[in-house]
Parts: sequence; structure tokens; C-alpha cells
Amino acid sequence: MEEAGELAQAILKDDEPEVVDAIGDMVVVLTNLAHLEALDRTLY
Repeated sequence: MEEAGELAQAILKDDEPEVVDAIGDMVVVLTNLAHLEALDRTLY
């Protein structure tokens, strides 16, 4: 997942706005993946 690499780079650079952005990107990707896999929100 490319977003994980972006998060790691932002952490290494101590770039807080980019860290926040990368985390947001990961939330979107993981939410979409859960939807595509038809996961039930009651499981988590």
C-alpha cells in the first residue's frame, strides 16, 4: 500500500501535516477495501 510508504516518509521527515494527510489517505483506502470485501461494521 503506497500510503504506508508515504506515512513512513512523513514520519521520518517529521512533517506533521503530511503525517495527518497520509493517515487520512490510509483510512480512505482501508475503508474502501472493507467495503469491497463486504465486511460488516459490527465486526469491529
